[in-house]
Amino acid sequence: MREDPKITQREYDRKIDAMKVCGTNRGPHDYIPIAWVKQDDNREVTVLMCRVCFCRIRTETLLDQFEEIKF
Repeated sequence: MREDPKITQREYDRKIDAMKVCGTNRGPHDYIPIAWVKQDDNREVTVLMCRVCFCRIRTETLLDQFEEIKF
């Protein structure tokens, strides 16, 4: 977990569990980009949101927690 004083470990774990439950109970996630950084002609997506459960997730967290993910 990255160091962030705004979120506790308990809240972080709850968000990770919510992502797992959405995929199990409601079918596959349907992520859309909601925040990005634009440099020159490239865009790097930093935050995604699931259109099924409305859970927001940073791309860093997805890559850290789910190694099998592909973009």
